Amino acid sequence: MSDESNIRKRTHKLSVIIPCYNEMATLRRCVANVINIANDSLTLEIIIVDDHSADESPSIANGLSAQHEEIRVLRHPRNVGKGANQSNSRVRSDLSR
Repeated sequence: MSDESNIRKRTHKLSVIIPCYNEMATLRRCVANVINIANDSLTLEIIIVDDHSADESPSIANGLSAQHEEIRVLRHPRNVGKGANQSNSRVRSDLSR
């Protein structure tokens, strides 16, 4: 098998963190846009990190997670701010060369 065909068959995994605070109006569209980048050579892990939203964002995130196995939802027990929301996320990357 040539190097070129090996490269084409290689699958990569991309972890995407979506910080979320009161995003009920945009969360579904944001997740849909991320899901749309997946293809045969790119699989996704989507991590929605809810910063203790006061709106319907947690419910929406959990519903999206139930519909898509590549989505995980983490929720802070109290609001910690956007910077902490991003840096405290557990991220895993399976990118290999």
